[in-house]
Amino acid sequence: MQSLSREASDFHLTPYSLFNFSVRSELTRKYYERRIERFLDFIEFNTNQDTEQRFNEFAKIGQSEAEWAFNKVISFLQYQKQRTEKGEITAATLSNFVKALKLFCETSNVTIPWKKISRGLPHPNQSANDRAPTLNEIKKLSSTQIEE
Repeated sequence: MQSLSREASDFHLTPYSLFNFSVRSELTRKYYERRIERFLDFIEFNTNQDTEQRFNEFAKIGQSEAEWAFNKVISFLQYQKQRTEKGEITAATLSNFVKALKLFCETSNVTIPWKKISRGLPHPNQSANDRAPTLNEIKKLSSTQIEE
C-alpha cells in the first residue's frame, strides 16, 4: 500500500494530464485533442514542440495572460465561423471545436468568458427531430417497393 501512495505523490499534475483525466471516453479524448491541436496550429503556437508541451505551455501563458488567450480563441473561432458561413463546415462541427477548447481551458484554469463567445456563434441544427413511422406508412412504403 505504501508504494501505491508514493507513486501517486510522484505524479505531476499538468494541464495536459488534467485534461486527459477529465474526458471519460478515449475516443472523445482523441477527437478533442485533435481539435485543440488544430487550434494551436492555427495560432502558430510552439509548432516545434510535441502535443503535451504545447498544451501545457498554452495553459501556462493563458493563466497569466487571459486577454491574450481570449484573443487567440476568438480569432480561431471567427475563422471557423466564416468556414461555417461558406458551407465548408457545419455549425455542429464549430460547436465541437468550442466544446474541446472550453473543456481544455476550464481544466487548465484559463479564464475565457464563454458566454460572450457563444452569443456570436451559430446554433447547430437539431437533426434528431424525427419519429418512428406508423404502421400504415410502413405498409405504404413496402407496397411501393414491390410494385417498382
